[in-house]
Amino acid sequence: MKMHTIAEIIYSVYRMILQENEILFDCNRRLEKQVESISPQTVELVRLGRQLEVSQSIEDTGEAFFEEI
Repeated sequence: MKMHTIAEIIYSVYRMILQENEILFDCNRRLEKQVESISPQTVELVRLGRQLEVSQSIEDTGEAFFEEI
C-alpha cells in the first residue's frame, strides 16, 4: 500500500509538470523520460523520485523530493 501511494504521488507530480509546460504524454511508460527532457532540474526530480520509490522513506528521500518541487 505504501509503495502504491508513493508512486501515485510521484506520477501526479510528473503529470502536473507536463501540464504546466503544455506537454502531452502518450503513456505512463514514457512519462519519466518526457519529464527529464524539460530541464536539468526535472532530471534531478526524476532521480529523486526513483530513489524515493526504492527507499520508500519520506524522512530520507521524500524531503529532498518535495523540496525540489
